Amino acid sequence: MAPLITVITLTADHGFLFRETPPGETDKNSLGEKPAGTLLAKKRYLLGRNLPENAKAYHGSTAVTAGAGGGMEFWVPKGANRFHFVGGSRFIHGGAMPQEVAVPVIRVQHVKDTGKAAKTKTRTVGVSVLGSNFKITTNRHRFQLIQTEPVGERVKPMTLKVGIYDGDDPVTNVETLTFDSTSPDMNQWKKTVSLTLEGRRFDSKKLFQLILRDAETGVEEARFDVTIDLAFTNDF
Repeated sequence: MAPLITVITLTADHGFLFRETPPGETDKNSLGEKPAGTLLAKKRYLLGRNLPENAKAYHGSTAVTAGAGGGMEFWVPKGANRFHFVGGSRFIHGGAMPQEVAVPVIRVQHVKDTGKAAKTKTRTVGVSVLGSNFKITTNRHRFQLIQTEPVGERVKPMTLKVGIYDGDDPVTNVETLTFDSTSPDMNQWKKTVSLTLEGRRFDSKKLFQLILRDAETGVEEARFDVTIDLAFTNDF
């Protein structure tokens, strides 16, 4: 059976600001009179033709903003102000504010498999390494790893082999760690691995890799650059 797809589009009209006191003169654009060519004047906009420029208003054409013909132009008061030649109110919409010029739209699509034999998809838990700019200065170094979420019905445990490599060759012991915590406490998601370098010289300017591989499939899950800068070289 084909999946059932439900699509919902959400939008909203803008709200308004309410103030306890009536707006003062500083909240209004004090335009003494409507300009010549005015056809419609409101608190939040003015429409007309051949409108002049004004420092207290944004001036534009509806042909540009709305694709409308007829040579109609508009004034919009700057900021949250309103034109003063129309009666006041304590409910403030404002002039060229984002809620006046932008319409929010959210599209939600939900796909549901209605087949009786549909299987619940599962995945293995993600694992990352805490820290960054990994630099090893002693023969033995400890790394702290953490699973990214608790194991549950749809999130399965992950067993990893962890080691430091020079190309395809390991330069440390390779340890096996299993991440299977079901606890909601993130502190229970952490595991520490101790890796010991083999006894040889390492180029401090070369990048090595800390590699995490799926213990079952051998697939590389993640890798992190590591530098090795030992103060003393163990020749024994």
